[in-house]
Amino acid sequence: MRIKRNSTSIKGRLQGSWAAKVVECIVAKNLVSHKPLKSILSVVVILLFCTPTQSQYYYYNKEYYDNDFLLEGGISIGLMKGVTDVGAKKGGSFSPATYDWKTIQPFAGIYVGMTYKYLYEARLELNFGHIEGNDANSNSNFVKSRNLHYKTSIVEGSLLAAVYPLMFLNTDNIPAFSPYVMAGVGIFSFYPTGYYKGNWYRLRRLHTEGQTSVEFPERKEYNLKSICFPMGLGLRYEINHKINLRVEGIYRNTLSDYLDDVSKTYVDPDVVKRRAPKAEREEAVAFAQMYKQVFPNANFVGRNRGNANTTDKYFTINFKVGYVLGRTRIKQKDVP
Repeated sequence: MRIKRNSTSIKGRLQGSWAAKVVECIVAKNLVSHKPLKSILSVVVILLFCTPTQSQYYYYNKEYYDNDFLLEGGISIGLMKGVTDVGAKKGGSFSPATYDWKTIQPFAGIYVGMTYKYLYEARLELNFGHIEGNDANSNSNFVKSRNLHYKTSIVEGSLLAAVYPLMFLNTDNIPAFSPYVMAGVGIFSFYPTGYYKGNWYRLRRLHTEGQTSVEFPERKEYNLKSICFPMGLGLRYEINHKINLRVEGIYRNTLSDYLDDVSKTYVDPDVVKRRAPKAEREEAVAFAQMYKQVFPNANFVGRNRGNANTTDKYFTINFKVGYVLGRTRIKQKDVP
């Protein structure tokens, strides 16, 4: 635990200052004859001219000054998981018990942030990872019957704001371990792919739910960029004046329902065939009707393929290492 302390004593700051000259003038010229009033006036002058400047004059430790504003940049490594229609288990999307942990994947990123008085933080992040899902891992018979799967890369840029609640309780005591809450907004890109007969195919171009067809004019080709709203919790540990370690969990709601290429209902395979590239019509029909591999005689046309009432989500659990700028070494002459 570090305790903020004024780096220069009042006596040291008074010597040679404007306040000292004003006090000397009051005493020497006897401008105020009443002794108690003279003493009070002298104290007021000292307080006005010698108030410590907290942004510059408190210690981080015996060797470094602290600062109100600290810049931090570093790297992130961790795990990324999609929460979409594909591979969904019974239960709510916020329950970890419903996640398919078999498909969790690694990710990495970089970040730069600014902290103010250990109370607030603003941060820019750039993250790279991928998510995937497989209906075969679900405990729901409906989900298993679809027999769908997907994989997509995720490239995300986000702006986050964090608050450190413990610092509001006592800003003079700065704990080495400091929890925080955060929220923000980001933009990310994706492109779902599927595996068929030894190859991976980009699914948007196959129009597996009849996108851009005459039969479904309301189903536009979905955008491969979307907005996300990250929110989460973190814990920061300061190793020394230069290095911070962080552990974070961040959950992201998105505005897209197509991270897995699944959203609405099954359509007639002829609709899919007409909208797919000529060289990939067989693959397009296969991806639109993957249930045929499990139930060859079934016909799901018109039934729900996904849940159009909710959008897709993803989350990360990560470890950060940051390098801190903004603390300056104490000169020997400044040590009280």
